[in-house]
Amino acid sequence: MSATAVGTAAVPAPGDRGPGLPAPWTARAFAAVDAHLTAEMATLDRSGTPVAWPVVVLPDPTTGHLTVTTSIGLPVKALNVRRDGRVCLLFSDATGSADPGAPQVLVTGRATCPDVVHADPRGLEEYWRRLFVRQPAGESNSARPLRRLMGWYYLRLVITVVPDTVEVRPALPVASASAPVAPGTRRTRSRRRRGGTPEEQLRAVLVRDGHRTAVLSWPRPDGAPRSVRVLLPEGPAGGGAGGGLVITVPQDEDVQEGPATLLAHSHDELLWNQRVTGAWGTVRRTGDGWRFTPERLAGEFPTSPLGVLAFARRSRATAQRYLQRRGLPRPAVAWDEYEALHAVRPARGRRSSPAWVDPREHREPWVR
Repeated sequence: MSATAVGTAAVPAPGDRGPGLPAPWTARAFAAVDAHLTAEMATLDRSGTPVAWPVVVLPDPTTGHLTVTTSIGLPVKALNVRRDGRVCLLFSDATGSADPGAPQVLVTGRATCPDVVHADPRGLEEYWRRLFVRQPAGESNSARPLRRLMGWYYLRLVITVVPDTVEVRPALPVASASAPVAPGTRRTRSRRRRGGTPEEQLRAVLVRDGHRTAVLSWPRPDGAPRSVRVLLPEGPAGGGAGGGLVITVPQDEDVQEGPATLLAHSHDELLWNQRVTGAWGTVRRTGDGWRFTPERLAGEFPTSPLGVLAFARRSRATAQRYLQRRGLPRPAVAWDEYEALHAVRPARGRRSSPAWVDPREHREPWVR
């Protein structure tokens, strides 16, 4: 069945599996996953609610597995996976993709995350090359003046996802997940609205950042996470204020009423100018469609120089606690090996200023 709009059922991945691609992959699905700069990865928190955040993913055409990494300074995904390995990854925003017309792909499966801290890129060279190519500005995190502050960022845990199912869905009928931003463009960001209800705060952030779509995640009846990209109401009062945000869900998507999270994120063609906001709440069906009612919002990445510095210090402290609780010494980061990967990467685009010169533009730690 062919379709191009919200209100269509998810379609099975058609076509030849292609040489070397194991089930459940098809050539179409694997190519789309490989082309996307980011995915929304949902893991289950302690309450069993799926929480999605953007990640960079490396797919392996031989095993069919997906590789994701996260810093021990930001270990929540890894800890969630160790508690419950059921995950899903939604590839749904093709901004900057090698294939701008790529369909959405939802991968469900099980993840593992050994408690092994990687302080060098050995065995992960392809992952780091992909990250450095797709986000060239991120290489400044390893600049000598920042190494003492940013060493935690390179202390990584590896998450491996073994897919159970792969679904393909047409892209949403909007140009992008949010208002388009030219690479390197500086965005003027107002501070998050203070006061008001979580719904009022979320509406203000969505309007401020120009988000037209978001990713809704909820637990299926068996408790496994599932995600779908939904259309958002336009304007601060779109869908009617006070009763939750009206969201447009694909017609045949089997959303379950109850706990849910909403993630709105976007980036430019160089995986920069990232705008990310998340919310925990509930989703329910009403007379005018589905509504998401936020109960609390995730913290935004700071925009002031002092805020950025505080974030880095908190992450460094989190990394240190991670090591101390396991009785592990702090490993030395193999800076020269990371620098060597910077040197050989093909040029995809390059910013002339270091990543941390203007903290208002530095959104990278959300995508990792």
